[in-house]
Amino acid sequence: MLDDITEFSYINALFHGGKAPAKQGLLYDGMSGADFLYHPGNLDGYASWAPNAANSQGYEALDPLCKAFNETNVADNAALATFENQFDTDHFMRFMVMEYLAGHWDGYWMAQTNDGAYKDGETNKWYYLGQDYDATFGVNLASPEGMQFTSVSYKDFPARYPGGIMINRLLENADKKATFEKYLTETVRVLFNNVTLTNRALALHNFLLPDLEWDRSITQQSPGINFGWTFPQVTENLWQGVSAPNANGGGAAWGLVQWIVERSAAVAKEFNISIVTEPVGPPASASNNTVTPGGGANTSSSNNGGASSSGNSNTAAQSNGDKSAGMRVAPTSIALVGISAVVAALAL
Repeated sequence: MLDDITEFSYINALFHGGKAPAKQGLLYDGMSGADFLYHPGNLDGYASWAPNAANSQGYEALDPLCKAFNETNVADNAALATFENQFDTDHFMRFMVMEYLAGHWDGYWMAQTNDGAYKDGETNKWYYLGQDYDATFGVNLASPEGMQFTSVSYKDFPARYPGGIMINRLLENADKKATFEKYLTETVRVLFNNVTLTNRALALHNFLLPDLEWDRSITQQSPGINFGWTFPQVTENLWQGVSAPNANGGGAAWGLVQWIVERSAAVAKEFNISIVTEPVGPPASASNNTVTPGGGANTSSSNNGGASSSGNSNTAAQSNGDKSAGMRVAPTSIALVGISAVVAALAL
């Protein structure tokens, strides 16, 4: 998703049913260093949180929130519940599940960047905002494990990425850790797998393919980097890694479906879960009117659509190494196809 999350129009659509609230809140664009770390006596320590021009306060508004979290004993459920009056941790953890599964290395957990924060003007509650999901599914990912990164457990992330203090400290709470793992495993069991998500991605691929064919047929006029992507690579990068023909740095080490298969299989193995054998659609009770972050998600309807709760991680129409009959998006596009499929499904 590359939505304008730092615009109040986005906030109104996500939180307020498309209408401006009676009292406008505060909106911040998180740049490099936007990590929720407390900076006692140094308000400029929050300068990575760029305020919207219409805000009534600058980045100093983050200080009370970060101070409260710093002083919260996360092992104490009562203390954590008090902090949750100020910050929606449930909404935040769902974002972290998505970051982990998609390998969002240019986001909050791994790099403390490309995030955002919104303070509701009427409730004074803060919400985390995720953005800029192009560096996902292995695009430009550098890690010491190389192609084995998809098997790295989320449990290794706090030590590897200590800057993500909000999620790392929340995971120190046994109940929050259990909730995170419930969201992680259920997302993989039902959605982020080679059955539901792969089929959604293939449908989006087919939908976009004519436009991408036209795009590859014209001569690039922009002064930007010309990677030389070819039309066949649009489909090749579903199944395998690709490199820019012009050998000037572009590429994706994983195919989109390859990443989905490997990551979901690793989670399924780690937590001993069985993945659905039929693609799962949105719950019958889903509403498109508005999204209520942290609101009670209907997890009991995860089997809607006739999906079985048993199966394996590689039962889509095509497996990791196969080509689809009749299937003939460039790496930056293919990552957005995948993340758009995830976000679209989670938002319903």
